[in-house]
Amino acid sequence: MTRVLPLAVLAAAVIVIALFAVLTRSVSFDTSERPWPAHVPANAAWVGGADGGVYVRIERFPDDPPDLYRGCVYHETAPWLAYRGFFSLERNGPYSPDQDPLTAWDGTRLYFGERGILKATTDYKPTRDEEAHPACDPASIPAGS
Repeated sequence: MTRVLPLAVLAAAVIVIALFAVLTRSVSFDTSERPWPAHVPANAAWVGGADGGVYVRIERFPDDPPDLYRGCVYHETAPWLAYRGFFSLERNGPYSPDQDPLTAWDGTRLYFGERGILKATTDYKPTRDEEAHPACDPASIPAGS
């Protein structure tokens, strides 16, 4: 009797582990399966997860003040921009668009690394008119905006 109980516990543990392994594989999410939207340039980055997100193109230009970046935030499915303008380093710099992957967008801030934040500083009013900004190039954002 004393040997039967440990074997039953071991068998139950093996079954639970096997079920967990099968279930986690069936619900995994591969971002390579996400179709790239036609309204988003190829050099934008996906910022989000399985439940949705945005595409971001952000650049730093030599003539801009320190800790200031220009960028565009594209809706995942809608053809208009969520944001177009400047971002300022709010916390944990420096930030390098080529080296520091963005992790989230909350509507006013981009998050990177462990605690880095880039804050949207341009007063931008999104429009649902896709002709207003058919393509957003950070270089075309006026320096005073």
